[in-house]
Amino acid sequence: MRLIPRREAVPLIIGRAVHSALAVHYAKKDQNAEAYIKQTFDQVRGKAAWLQLELDDLQKQEDYTVQMFRWYKEQYPHEKFTVLAPEVEGSIPLGRHMFYFRIDMLVSWLGYPWLFETKTTSQLGPVFFRKFRLDPQISLYIYAADKSLGVLPKGALINAIKKSRKLDRVEFAREAVTRTKSQIELCVSQTIQQADIMEMLAAKAIEFSASGDMDRAAALFQMHFNECVRYNRTCDYLELCSGQVKDPSDLYATREVDYTEKEEEEEP
Repeated sequence: MRLIPRREAVPLIIGRAVHSALAVHYAKKDQNAEAYIKQTFDQVRGKAAWLQLELDDLQKQEDYTVQMFRWYKEQYPHEKFTVLAPEVEGSIPLGRHMFYFRIDMLVSWLGYPWLFETKTTSQLGPVFFRKFRLDPQISLYIYAADKSLGVLPKGALINAIKKSRKLDRVEFAREAVTRTKSQIELCVSQTIQQADIMEMLAAKAIEFSASGDMDRAAALFQMHFNECVRYNRTCDYLELCSGQVKDPSDLYATREVDYTEKEEEEEP
């Protein structure tokens, strides 16, 4: 349906703002990286009719994000790595599918190329970094860097930034995770398999829809009910899926075609 929420979760706004500022910061193409934080929040304000209390909170979150960025620069005034390429974006074949990727940054560290992935979080500790040991995003990004750029990263530097609920401080931590060739190959193989299954189900859904059997078409795709509430917030589409929304336009807008779809629409 191409629906996107008019109101975006604050943690996602902060994460996107931090990423945009750091991209400019490391590219060194513009000294006013803080302007990109303001730009991110301004775009959010323009998507919905916000109440004054909500606007006030957004301004506090914006001010805090700017301060986070300033603390970050104080924490890491001189990096021990060399930036190879900030914001690497592209697409590569994955089986008979296309894999689209956006890597935060490629760096050289300890004589090897590495991914540099920034993660903003409200929870930070030893367990936080463990989830990246076999994380498919890291494995697929390494594979993509190798196939598209001819650069095979040894692993990823996870750049964690912990936010404060009181908006008064921030914590920083970094940890490296590596990948073996067999781990990457297994992840690629399983991702292709998942994409094949999705494509098969989509073809069946089109077939059922064409015959007017919408219930069977919808039943082909499993709903992940354990995702309805995650990271202490509800899914953006919970009200829609549970039948609580009469007019979707009240809460949702139709998104534009994104970069993964433009290529498909341009094909003859």
